[in-house]
Amino acid sequence: MTDPPKGNNPYKKTDFPPRYVRYLAEILGGVGIAVAWIIYQPEFVSGIIVVVFGFVGNLYLHESIHYVVQSRLLGYEPIFDWPSAVWIPNVGLSVREGVISLMSPQILTVIYLILLPISSVDIVDLSVVVALILNLSGGMRDFAWTIRRLLWPKGHVVLVDSEGNEFVSFPE
Repeated sequence: MTDPPKGNNPYKKTDFPPRYVRYLAEILGGVGIAVAWIIYQPEFVSGIIVVVFGFVGNLYLHESIHYVVQSRLLGYEPIFDWPSAVWIPNVGLSVREGVISLMSPQILTVIYLILLPISSVDIVDLSVVVALILNLSGGMRDFAWTIRRLLWPKGHVVLVDSEGNEFVSFPE
């Protein structure tokens, strides 16, 4: 692990966000998909295919956007730990870089909201709704981290090691 910036305390492990954020996201995602299923009432087989397609497609797009932003926009070499994590190992990110990296996949939310009224086919609508719900519920951790980063004292740095463990260093 690299040393903290000059004027900061040593890095210490953080367990944020708490596990209940992940569980809440999973519950809300499941409930959202169930409600969408009730509203659109697809045939069973086609509905399962659409839900799986929406889930896997959104997961890949969401994490790929994290990867592209971290590699192309911020200029780092991130790790893509399929299926659900992308991080930059052993680099302390500033608040600006962290927020850009965390919130970038929410561009998918905007795209899904634009696509939703365009389609006139229920099964396509269901796929977009599933992807929208999963992007929002999957983004809850990103939202929680963003809020935390914005509320922490100015000058703090967050670092993720090569194993995906998160550390924070605050100014002295």
